Formats: sequence, C-alpha cells, structure tokens
Amino acid sequence: DNMLKTAPRCCFWETVYADNRAKQEINTEYLLFFLACNGFAKIYEKKTKTDKYIRIKDFVVSEYQPKQIRNFIYNELKRRNIDNSIVNLFLNSKRTGSTLADDLKIAELKFERNTQNSRSLFFENVALKITADAITETRTSDISNYVWADNICHHSYKKLEPAFEYSIDSQTGEINLQVKHIRSHYFRFLINSSRIFWRQEFEERATSNAAVNEEYNQKYRFSIAGQRLTATECQEQTRHLLNKMYAIGYILHRYKRESNAMAVWIMENKLTEEDESSGGSGKSFMLRALKKIGLINVATINGREKKMTENKHLLDRINSVTDLLQIDDADRYFDFSYFYGMITGETIINRKNIQSEELDFMESPVLAFTSNFPPPSDDRSTLRRMLTVVFSDYYHEQGLDNVYRE
Repeated sequence: DNMLKTAPRCCFWETVYADNRAKQEINTEYLLFFLACNGFAKIYEKKTKTDKYIRIKDFVVSEYQPKQIRNFIYNELKRRNIDNSIVNLFLNSKRTGSTLADDLKIAELKFERNTQNSRSLFFENVALKITADAITETRTSDISNYVWADNICHHSYKKLEPAFEYSIDSQTGEINLQVKHIRSHYFRFLINSSRIFWRQEFEERATSNAAVNEEYNQKYRFSIAGQRLTATECQEQTRHLLNKMYAIGYILHRYKRESNAMAVWIMENKLTEEDESSGGSGKSFMLRALKKIGLINVATINGREKKMTENKHLLDRINSVTDLLQIDDADRYFDFSYFYGMITGETIINRKNIQSEELDFMESPVLAFTSNFPPPSDDRSTLRRMLTVVFSDYYHEQGLDNVYRE
C-alpha cells in the first residue's frame, strides 16, 4: 500500500472526489515525473548563481526556457490524442505555469570535450577522441560525457584513409610531404591557397605549346609541388600548407594554454599599396567551412567597423560554448591591442540590460582575424600573441586592371 501511495506515474492528471463530486486535477508530482522521464532537469551555474533548464536526450543536452517546456507538454498531449478536457485542464491550471521549471530535479552532468592532450568531436553517429597518436571512435550509446546540442556536428562521420604523410629530415630540416589522395575538397582548397608561386608555375614557366600547358595544368591542378617549381619553392609552399593545417588544429583543439596563447592572423601574401586591398583569396572561407560542417561554434564581428572597439556590447553574443571569435576583414589600422586581454586572460562580456559576465581563460573563445593587410604592429607584445597564416592569391578575381590573365 505504501509503495502504491508513493509511486509516481507519467499520467499527470487524476480524478479527485470532493462533496460527492468527481473532478480532474493536475498532480504536480506526477507532472514533474513525466518531465523527468522525458529528460527535463535543471543545472546550477555557479558563476551567475542561476538555474539553467535543460533537456537530456541520450548524451545530448539542450537548453530550454520555461515556455518551451510548457509547449512540449502541450504538444505531447496533442500527439497522444488526449481528450480536450484534459488539454484545457492543463492550459488553465496554475500549476503548469513557468514556475513549474523551478521544481525540476537538479542534474549533475560532466561536460568535457578538451584536455591538454586530446579533443573530442561529436557527430550524429559517433564521437571521436583525438590525440596526437590516434583517433578513437565511440558509438553514441557508449558515451559517458555529455555534450551541448550546439556542439554536435550534424553530419555522419566516415573515416577516410590519411590524405597525406610527412616527415622532417633531422639533418637539413627539410619537409617531405607525400599527398596520398585529394578526395577532400577542403584539402584541395588548402593546397591551392598555399601556392604562392602559382604564377611562376602556370604563367612565367609555361611553354609555347598550348596543349602541353593544358596537360600540365590538369595534372598539377591540386598539387603543392609541381615539376616546374624549384626545390626551395616547393619547400616554402609545403610549409604554408602545413602552417594552415596547424592553425586549423590549434582552433579545433580549443584547449588553451597560458604559456602559448595566440590569436590566428590570416593575411594575404600579395602586398598591396596604401589603403588598397585585394581579398577574395579564401581567408574567411577557411574558417567558415569549419563552422558550416559544425565542428566549431563561431561568432563573427565586422572588422571594418570604424568604432567597433567603442561598442560596450561588442561581445554580447559570446558565451562559454563559443569556440571561435572571428574578426572578419580587419583594416590596415585595426586596433589589435584591444584584444590583448582576451587572448591571454579573461573575457568580460557586457550584455544589454543585465549584469556583466566574466569568462575565465579556459572558457574564453580562441580569436582569429582575417585581413588583407599584415599585422598592424610588429612589436613584441603583438607578435608573441599571434599565429600568422598566409594565403596566396591563387583564388582571385580577374578585375579590370589586367593584373591577372584569367
């Protein structure tokens, strides 16, 4: 009898009798049990000292607002074809308002994606733990840690054979890079955007035979070390390619070290005259592709906005799940020093009409700047905070000045 009296159930309405009359009422305890069975809970955030309402589905955690929880209950009643009298009872009851969320059970969840020596990526079908030596696959049913829904890559993962291998000669320091396949379009893009000697290869050293040139162009369409290049030129292009992949790895790892905290500065190899910018080489695309695939959460700021650093609410879209803050198209006179503190320390976020929030060093996003110009300063404070990536003008617009042939 005691077990029956204390046992909860998912049917959260019941018939009660008063004055010899029967009526339907919402049972709040049953309703909370119904929500718990559907994964709803709350977690306490120590920094803001507030509760965050969530729904847990397998290992994926999504944030819900009280109104969304109420909508979920309503939709479930309609989906199950529950009698309209019960639906009206739910809608009209004071017990089913927004304050219901405050009574949800507190959940203790472990969110760990990055360690000093590893990075976890979550796909629809599998989770990956990546270290320097291996990639370990874990099927979704075996995942022990939880992950926010915003950090799920909504693609199915399929492992390919390694696209390249490389080694470094310990005596000369030369890099031997062997490209195994170019099935990845993104890898092709990285190769060609690293070809800083493409004009020498395809234009200056071309033969007078159009058929021979076309054959060469097709054979080395996605090659970092074409036969027309010298060994020194091949080495330099190879280093540019590996530099891009290093920067991508640095961004994707997300784990931050105070001894090696850097922002990524992505610039043009082609130097321009004062206040002249070329662009169109794929700098922003390198980052945008990672966002489109769903590997990182990116917040973007227009770097050409003149009074950008005077905006008190500049960072109001940043939170603890933001992996990368991208300042796009920074001009020649960009105030890089404004971001010094964010690169090596905490990030202060001033949101509109609410108290400011401080993200500690580990929670602060990695910063990346794209620009058609070199870094605005070459002082020691700037250079030690900067990882520079250089793009060739292989991808370009022909324009009207006849600088390019095509």
